[in-house]
Amino acid sequence: YFSRHAVELLLERSGILPQLRAKGFRSLRVDLDTRTGLGHTLRVISDDGQEQVLIELRAEVSRRAVSGMEVIALEWLLLQNPRAEFSSRRPQLPGQKHPGLGLLREIMGWLMVVCERHALDGIFFTTVHYHIAVQSRRLVKPLRPTDVGNIRAFSEALSGLTLAEAATAVAEGRVVDEATGQPAVWKPVPTVVPVSERLKALVN
Repeated sequence: YFSRHAVELLLERSGILPQLRAKGFRSLRVDLDTRTGLGHTLRVISDDGQEQVLIELRAEVSRRAVSGMEVIALEWLLLQNPRAEFSSRRPQLPGQKHPGLGLLREIMGWLMVVCERHALDGIFFTTVHYHIAVQSRRLVKPLRPTDVGNIRAFSEALSGLTLAEAATAVAEGRVVDEATGQPAVWKPVPTVVPVSERLKALVN
């Protein structure tokens, strides 16, 4: 749908690139890899002396991810600040090498605009980690009703813990299924950000 220049312009207008500059990343480069069969990969790279990947997003338009719908299927999304350090206020979460950028809402908002412009039903992605499901719960909806209950059950069992403590407890298998007495295993959750009315109706 877009050239590299068009993507850069959209990221500028959506406020994503200005926010990165406000965080101290002065020189930014937008790369777009559209080789067939690999999905389309977007990278925003800081060129301030040392090249650092800040955003990496791999996606494709899919008619298979959600039955009867045409969506942007996110295969991979990385939002990281290589210059920041983990601390007691921002502890390391499972899967993180660097602290996040705090731009998930902005990235999803930008992709929703793409969906609206091209009559796509929404955004599909799988939440692999518990903390991602919790952090994105105001933006996304699980496709399967059973996952809604599962997320709620984990949240209730982990109430009173910080997000980092809860994520670590899940990763270490310290959440117990009362019915079996065995560790409750977190399973990846297929989720969507609905844009079209028909996808909203499906997940509501």
